[in-house]
Amino acid sequence: MVKLRFYGGVEGSIGGNQIVLEDESAILLLDFGLNYRLWSSYFEFIFSEPESIEEVIRVGLAPDLQIIDSIDACLISHAHTDHWRLITMLPEGSRILLGECTYRIISGWSKRVRRRTPLYRTSHLRFDTFRTGSIIRVGEIEIKPISVDHSIPGAYGFHIYTPSGLIMYTGDFRLHGRFKPKMELCEGVEDRVSLLICEGTNVGRLVEPTSESDVDARASSVIRRCRGLVIADIAPADLDRLNTMLEVARKVGREVLCSDRIMDTVTDLSGDRSLKVPRIGDDVRPFEEFKDDCIRNPEKYMLVTCLYSEREVRRIKPPPGSIYLLSCSEPFEEEREIAFNRLLNWLNTFGVSIYHVHSSGHVYPLDIRGIAERIKPRTVAAIHTEYPDAFRSLLSDLTKVYTFRRGDELRI
Repeated sequence: MVKLRFYGGVEGSIGGNQIVLEDESAILLLDFGLNYRLWSSYFEFIFSEPESIEEVIRVGLAPDLQIIDSIDACLISHAHTDHWRLITMLPEGSRILLGECTYRIISGWSKRVRRRTPLYRTSHLRFDTFRTGSIIRVGEIEIKPISVDHSIPGAYGFHIYTPSGLIMYTGDFRLHGRFKPKMELCEGVEDRVSLLICEGTNVGRLVEPTSESDVDARASSVIRRCRGLVIADIAPADLDRLNTMLEVARKVGREVLCSDRIMDTVTDLSGDRSLKVPRIGDDVRPFEEFKDDCIRNPEKYMLVTCLYSEREVRRIKPPPGSIYLLSCSEPFEEEREIAFNRLLNWLNTFGVSIYHVHSSGHVYPLDIRGIAERIKPRTVAAIHTEYPDAFRSLLSDLTKVYTFRRGDELRI
């Protein structure tokens, strides 16, 4: 008998995935992410952070210490912090299983972070990296990582072979991205899937089914009409979107400048031959080095920034008729809404129009149905969704769907 306990990514939460998988041979943690909405109810970054690991556990952000200390290995699906950020809580020598690209991103974060409290320390962990085609064993559990498309490079789903059958964990993924339109998670599945653990970010939401190629076309159309500065706001580690913006810039004859945060991503991933990483100095240049020329000749440039930052806008003072392309998700947390509204105020002050040109990093609802129809899982665990009841209804004619409260257990 294999049992799973769900501690995060449940109760209508997007992100913060924490799933404990246990059989007689081992205990495996599937992601150890941070639930940002719950975090912001108790803490604030920099100004009011947790004083101890016990505080993080007390407010329900992580399982209790007995569970944390029992973990044999933690399997990380990708480098978004809502899937890995709490690995810092794991004890000395804990085994972290993650893709090589994810390791590069986490390592870069670890080197740059200035705070050295326990919640910012990773040097005590043992990182074991993998790529597609690897076979990982933890006790009698065998794990096969499957590369998936998401809004960050190096994302994986997993085929997890257990004594009770095959478990498929999607992580975060999509079928409408830049390079992988196929359902690769479903390929090579010879046994029937006992349990599909599937994200449902877009279930129950108003969905705009655009693809990465749609972003290219729409952004190009808007930018061609602009005679001022173009500012593109993308997720900080979305390499696919950065490459899309580079292609758009080439079409319209603009040079690309990147803010520090975007340059950090390019630096972290440089050297990974499996990725299409822009070349610093050729494809992208640091904004700080070209700021003065950007102010004098805004029509020459596209500035790529992130996280609704108004800092560059205030420094450049873009001329009227400039545009701001919001090419990432709209804010869904109070702190981000405040930052977004602050950005809007500055854009309006300078006469800069804002356009939303984006394609979701998450799978669309009909694609989830297509996967369920193809692999015919015995059961489905709905996670990473604001609308778990809608997820259950979406597949109600195909299979049994479980939704969870924090700490719920499922045996297969």
